[in-house]
Amino acid sequence: MITPDFVPGTMVTIDPESTGGKYLGTVYRVERKLKVNYSIVPVNGHGASLRAPGFMLRLATEQEIEAAESAAVAPESRLTPGTLVMVTNPTGKLQAAANTIYAVVRVSPTTVTIEPCHGGGGGWRIAPQLLTPITLDDPTLTQLVKLAS
Repeated sequence: MITPDFVPGTMVTIDPESTGGKYLGTVYRVERKLKVNYSIVPVNGHGASLRAPGFMLRLATEQEIEAAESAAVAPESRLTPGTLVMVTNPTGKLQAAANTIYAVVRVSPTTVTIEPCHGGGGGWRIAPQLLTPITLDDPTLTQLVKLAS
């Protein structure tokens, strides 16, 4: 079997015949070639980087690349420590987070740590795409302040 050679920057996907589940449909960018495997990172920012042998990878199609780039996570620079945020569409465990203003405490590649502005603990580690930054002149903030008084 001939193993393809991918150069850094090449967009690839995991071959569906090699694996299944959560890796299917994700477009990765080749970061570097290691001794046996390739180090790959997701283009859209969702998920962790991987190491995979060349026989498990295939070139991504133009449609796959466009879809991945359009679904990309907004740059982390929009969420920095100290940014005020609210949870977008809180459901399940996050239902308790409704109508609460949080401050970003820490930003990592895949999660953001937030703490409520009122203090008292109850912080969360959450995916950045589930947060909406707010500003001091935001109408949502004005409504919440009126409700609290």
